[in-house]
Amino acid sequence: MTRRQWLLSLSLLFSLFASPAWGNDPHASHTLNITPGQDTYDLTGRALILEQPEGRSLSPSELLADTTRDWQPLSSSAPNFSFSDRAYWLRLDITNTDTRTRRLILDIAQPLQDYIDAWWMIEGGTVREWHTGDRRPLSDRPFRYRAFALSLPLTPDQSGTLLIRFSSHDGLYDALPLTLSSDAAFFKRNDAESLGFGFYYGAITILLLYNLIVGLVTRERNFVLYSVYLFFFLSWNLAFRGYLGISLLADHPTLNNMAVAVLSCGLFFSLVAFTQGFLNLRQTLPLTGRLLWGLSALLLIPTGLAVMDVYASTFAVLIPIAVVILLTVLYAGARASLQGSVSARIFLLAWTLLIGAVFAYYARVFGLLPSSWLLENALNLGSLIEILVLSLALAYRINELKQKDLVSQQQLIDQKEQLNTELQQRVETKTRELQNLADKLERESITDALTGLLNRRTFYPKLESELRRLQREPTQTLCLTLLDLDHFKALNDHYGHPAGDRLLKEVSDLLQLHWKRSGDAVFRLGGEEFAILFYTRNLYTVSERLEAFRQALKTIPLPTSPPPTDSVPTQLTASLGVGLVSALYSLSPDELYAMADRALYSGKDRGRDCIHYCSATDRTPRPRLEHQ
Repeated sequence: MTRRQWLLSLSLLFSLFASPAWGNDPHASHTLNITPGQDTYDLTGRALILEQPEGRSLSPSELLADTTRDWQPLSSSAPNFSFSDRAYWLRLDITNTDTRTRRLILDIAQPLQDYIDAWWMIEGGTVREWHTGDRRPLSDRPFRYRAFALSLPLTPDQSGTLLIRFSSHDGLYDALPLTLSSDAAFFKRNDAESLGFGFYYGAITILLLYNLIVGLVTRERNFVLYSVYLFFFLSWNLAFRGYLGISLLADHPTLNNMAVAVLSCGLFFSLVAFTQGFLNLRQTLPLTGRLLWGLSALLLIPTGLAVMDVYASTFAVLIPIAVVILLTVLYAGARASLQGSVSARIFLLAWTLLIGAVFAYYARVFGLLPSSWLLENALNLGSLIEILVLSLALAYRINELKQKDLVSQQQLIDQKEQLNTELQQRVETKTRELQNLADKLERESITDALTGLLNRRTFYPKLESELRRLQREPTQTLCLTLLDLDHFKALNDHYGHPAGDRLLKEVSDLLQLHWKRSGDAVFRLGGEEFAILFYTRNLYTVSERLEAFRQALKTIPLPTSPPPTDSVPTQLTASLGVGLVSALYSLSPDELYAMADRALYSGKDRGRDCIHYCSATDRTPRPRLEHQ
């Protein structure tokens, strides 16, 4: 049988399960109208498909000029040409009936499509042209995106025609999910997809490292074999989903295609090795075990073809071998389950769930089931559940093997239990002491010993942190207030340092009473100088809060003995300098501090006992007359 006959046979086999990519009514209206308020469009029945005749090369102008071509309406949003040496053309006519310019993006969500040549034509002229694909450099892609996306701008009442030529390296196509949406909808969907894949790959990586570490520590071979299987599965999925092609192999498109095939072979080989060890096939089912080793040896054939970059032939050989391996693994799991092994039953459940997810995913791709979020992500969800269930099966299997050892060691554990309890109590006591000491040292390092407020050491880091946070809070205004007690040195010298310390504590208590919201922070910068950091949405509330504090400060009683002299104030007052900044301005901590400091000294120059403001718009101190 020739290679072409072999590929044709596989194509016919796939066609038994796949719905055709095109329908039977090429004369129906297929123009897609872009309407206001709609962000996503189904291309079924709107886009047209044409199979390029063998041995003919067609140009976009020829296709548009020749009205006799046998264009067929697209009957599935994810056409699948399977094994084919032909090239295929897609035509999409679009009219913007919206009153505003629309920027549409056609998402070709198939990272492994070899060659994509596209022309965006308006009024008979080509305005944009793309030549990209999995086997072309990453720099040829319009977006740095794991698959391929084409931007199609249209002004009001403007019409355009998109022509795309899909061709393969050597005769193998994967399903081509096509989605037309607005740029906002595309990027929103892409962000959600990236988040989902990030969680998915993160979970698999954690399980891989966990099983590898457990295997190396306990010297349990099955954990190591499972880690190898997870490594090949993760690497294959990264290549299959296109993430490897835009990261490690971004500059090597040929290697990326070879990696998909080689990693596929490695995945099934590691599956055979893991199944052999986990189900102990050498003793329980020796004939099945030898069959699996023989099938894994056959994987050398597609591996060699993959290294030679014969992509279609690789999968033409690999797919039948992989199907037989999966069926044999299921058979081995079922036989072991019938022998009463609980871990084998969990193993069988895991593979049944995965195969069910695979069938559900491809049933959606081929149009047998309606598209939904669950079906679109069936492969990822199914494989993640399968991996988790296999981890449980592996843990249960190890538990079965270790049960006898646990029984024999129970007496030793009982003997050591009392010693361990005593040791644990001592450790807990010492840990509490060390924790209490650490907490005390931490509090002392960031707070003022006299007042209990945050100290100068924490002021600048906090100010820098809040300025960064301000950039994420566009409706907020950050207020930094510097407060200096008026004539405090005269009070301290006249009444004595103990009385001065008492006044500082009362001022601190008053500050904490007025600024006790979750986002407020009060600092003692040194001596009689304090700082207040808080947010506001209404600048009038800043004035009200500061004025209320200034008036309350005057109610703090001063000592009555010795009687005050002319140089000693009879009332406790303060000068306040306020720096205001919003997210519109990007200031450094030093710049904001300097604003508040200039406002403070401007107030002192005007007679003290007042509030002065300085904003980022002019950075010039401005008094409020009612506070003077």
